[in-house]
Amino acid sequence: MAEDRSAPEGAPDMPLARDVLRRRRRRDAAAALQLGGAALFVSPFVDVFGGGGRIFGLPAGAVMLFGLWFLLIALAARLARLQAREEDGG
Repeated sequence: MAEDRSAPEGAPDMPLARDVLRRRRRRDAAAALQLGGAALFVSPFVDVFGGGGRIFGLPAGAVMLFGLWFLLIALAARLARLQAREEDGG
C-alpha cells in the first residue's frame, strides 16, 4: 500500500527548502565526482589493468585510463548543465 507523502492540510508548501536541498545535493554530487574520480586513478586500481592484457587490440591500461577520463568528463558536463539550468530558473 502506498503512503501519502503530501503535506498535511493547512501546512505551507516549502518550495524554497526543496530548491536549497536540490542545489546542495548537486553541489555534493560535484564534490563526490571529483573525489571518486581521483580515487579511480590511484595506483592500486590502475595496477589491476596494468597487466599485459589487451582490449580491442589496445593495452587495457590505456583503454581504462581514457574510458574513465571520458566518463568523468561526461558526468561533469551533465552536472554543469543541471546546475546552469537551475540557476536560469528552468
